[in-house]
Amino acid sequence: MEPAFSLPLPSSPDAAPSDGFEAMLALALSEAAEGDPALEPGPADFGLWGTLPDGQGRLDLDEVAAQLQASLPPLCRNLGNACRLGGVALDPPLRLSAPAGRIDCGQDARGPLVQTLLTRRTALQRQIVRLLAGYALVRGAATLTAHQRALARLGPARLAQAVASHPEFHLTPPLALSCRQDHIAIEEARGLSWRQLCLADALAQELIGLGLERPAAVPVAGLPVSEAFDPLRSRLDQARRSQR
Repeated sequence: MEPAFSLPLPSSPDAAPSDGFEAMLALALSEAAEGDPALEPGPADFGLWGTLPDGQGRLDLDEVAAQLQASLPPLCRNLGNACRLGGVALDPPLRLSAPAGRIDCGQDARGPLVQTLLTRRTALQRQIVRLLAGYALVRGAATLTAHQRALARLGPARLAQAVASHPEFHLTPPLALSCRQDHIAIEEARGLSWRQLCLADALAQELIGLGLERPAAVPVAGLPVSEAFDPLRSRLDQARRSQR
């Protein structure tokens, strides 16, 4: 993981909701948390996930990740207590995501009851949204770092081929909390399923493995660099120009 990452400016609170990280960040940091004496705070509940930017506005992502990890046990206890009092069973595990700051339980039949519970416990809901926003930042930076490592190992041609055939490597996937009574894990969507959150080391290994599966394309003499190394992007650009 790179030691620092520039923090994006949050969108205006009046902007239309979206599912991007900036919307989650704006919602997570827009208002102070309401007091809740029954809520156990975690270190990532304060400021920018328990950290401060340096003089250039950058955050140390290793520190952010450590503060987020340390905040999982308190959140587990808070959510477990709230669900127990609200009559929500956490067996099987309950998966919570927060697209654009709105708690979502997917197709889980417990979803309406959980959403009602969190509407009444706004401080707990905000704790969940802040934590997922922080992990979205860490995951997005891990994607960039993985691309840099894969580029050094594969070269631009093989990396372009690998990413073109697996476009999910361009994106930060949806994240969710997988909640049991005594354990919370961070998961990411992969296709139609969920898996444990992947950071730079695992992502780079996946990219490098995909790039080594096939021989690198040989650039055709006389072609522009962008077309030689990223033929899919080049075809898309040509199609757009032909429609003008």
